[in-house]
Amino acid sequence: MHMDAPRGLQDPDELAERHRMLAESPALAPLRDWSDAMMTRRGRRQADLVLPLVDPADAAVNAKTLILLDAPGTLAPDSLDAPGSGFASVDNDDPIAESLWNLRNDIGFDDVMVWNIVPWYLSAGRKKPNAPEVAQGAMELRALLPLLRNLRVVVLCGPHAQDGWWKHVEPLLGNTYSAFNAPHPSPLSLKQPGRREEIEKVFARAKQVAG
Repeated sequence: MHMDAPRGLQDPDELAERHRMLAESPALAPLRDWSDAMMTRRGRRQADLVLPLVDPADAAVNAKTLILLDAPGTLAPDSLDAPGSGFASVDNDDPIAESLWNLRNDIGFDDVMVWNIVPWYLSAGRKKPNAPEVAQGAMELRALLPLLRNLRVVVLCGPHAQDGWWKHVEPLLGNTYSAFNAPHPSPLSLKQPGRREEIEKVFARAKQVAG
């Protein structure tokens, strides 16, 4: 279910509809259970843990392609005093989500899910995860991947997503998925000469491989 313009989750009615979809869809039960289990397990050691939710308007469990970013932006969480939707979504009201929305729309990239190598919010003022957080996030990702039963391709957007995948995921999974490195889709990154063309090329290749 794609929206007609980026930043759609600034609409409270649309946000409420996403929560309803996530809560009521039987197909999304495995993702809800995975999220709850991680919150319970990690919350014992991390009292301020905030985990943005899977966007039910994405392909979710039916995704053929996973777009993996570094960590949730400050506008994804809905607590820890950070405003946001509470979803990992290209429809979030922030510049990176808008860049991803436009890239996906321009390429006609369907059957995707957006997630992060470190899926929980880091903390106010922190944008980059450290090495232990990347390793821990990769461990949680390994438990998530089997739930995405149609997954074929992973697009690794940013250095931390790439580091986590190639060090902590791919060695244990082998060639189960096709994985492609891509630049981070931040506005600052995409302003660099040739950067947008580079990420468009990776997205187009991923779309082709995913089928």
